[in-house]
Amino acid sequence: MWYDAHSTSSWVKERPPINRAAFCMARFPEVYNDPRWEPARQAVIIRDKGLCQECRRKGIYKPCPTGKNGKKRKSGIQVHHIIELTEENKTDWNIAFNPNNLEVRCDDCHQHQHGRSIGLQSFTQPVGGSI
Repeated sequence: MWYDAHSTSSWVKERPPINRAAFCMARFPEVYNDPRWEPARQAVIIRDKGLCQECRRKGIYKPCPTGKNGKKRKSGIQVHHIIELTEENKTDWNIAFNPNNLEVRCDDCHQHQHGRSIGLQSFTQPVGGSI
């Protein structure tokens, strides 16, 4: 049971899912809410065949997770800005929407690129090397 301050009963059976996409996009909502974003994102996912490009560079072919009925889960596939968005460049089409500056990343690689932890990953790596 999880305590949920927003629930009418305060206790819920399952922990609500974390909306990572909303969290990541909170920094530049004007880019991710722009009507040009979703077509650019979809074009990159198709171009990269839904494969994480960082994993591919390492010789790992990691497809994005699938949801019910084999449909791609939007939350499991990330489209990464190669040149990171900043306040100074967020209005530059070549940075924000150009497919040449975008690539598919799996959630693990995308979180690692930005130095964000997504859970217990830091506890799965043994201290001082391999087991």
